[in-house]
Amino acid sequence: MSNPNFKNGQKLDVQSAFAFFVIMMGLLFHIDAVAGVHTVMTLSTILIGVVWFLSRQYYCHHHRYHHHG
Repeated sequence: MSNPNFKNGQKLDVQSAFAFFVIMMGLLFHIDAVAGVHTVMTLSTILIGVVWFLSRQYYCHHHRYHHHG
């Protein structure tokens, strides 16, 4: 039976969580990376995750405080 007052996860931003997951996976892959192409790929994954996360945070902040309508 579900509780109607249960509000867990209703304000979860899935895109930010997934971007953070990509960053963490890039860091874990970097630990095991062999010098060369593997290192470039892991650092690219981390960079993509950071850019994604920061752009999502900027979008959410801008949308929340500058939304006209």
